[in-house]
Amino acid sequence: MLDNLKKLESAEFVEQYKEDQVSVHEDAVDLFKRYSEGGENPALKSWAAKTLPALQHHLKVAEDQEK
Repeated sequence: MLDNLKKLESAEFVEQYKEDQVSVHEDAVDLFKRYSEGGENPALKSWAAKTLPALQHHLKVAEDQEK
């Protein structure tokens, strides 16, 4: 991801960065949601559930920036 960004100029960089932010936040939300629903470690499962709303908010911000 970083190597690709280094190759881009101003406007292309901004657009790719926005796309990357949405993508990584989608991955994080998916991971935390799955673990909060089916994780084996109770403490980690609880932490994932508590952290998920913040990640979902960050995803929404990233999506809004992409518009």
